[in-house]
Amino acid sequence: MLGTLMNLVQEGLSKLDSDGNYVEVNEAYAELLGYETKDLIGKHWLTSICEDDIKSAKELHQRLLDGESNVHARLRGIRKSGRKFEQQLSILAIREGKSKKPTCYYLFSVNVQHQVEARKELREITGSIAELKNLFEMYLEKK
Repeated sequence: MLGTLMNLVQEGLSKLDSDGNYVEVNEAYAELLGYETKDLIGKHWLTSICEDDIKSAKELHQRLLDGESNVHARLRGIRKSGRKFEQQLSILAIREGKSKKPTCYYLFSVNVQHQVEARKELREITGSIAELKNLFEMYLEKK
């Protein structure tokens, strides 16, 4: 049942064991990372995080170990090909009974690379408009 639900979700979703290894991965997440779902099973989730963001990812995990039930962050992921991408991650810790230590985690990943690129393009366009405005004002002053 859970496997079927995981594959109905359009965004990346995976289940991690208590050590942070993938035990279930939906097709959307595997595709985002450039893998087949079976290739991710058993790998640690940090292998899909850009090296520059590993420290932040470990800090997120520590917050979960310290008792938070879910955490969110924008971290860069890394595909099988080595290509980096921006993603919004949410990680939910599952605790059974009175245990303080999570028994498993659910990791939700949304690819936000297109948003990052759109913002960059918007900044470039805004800069070009400002330059044109300055040139136009200079032209009018000379008239």
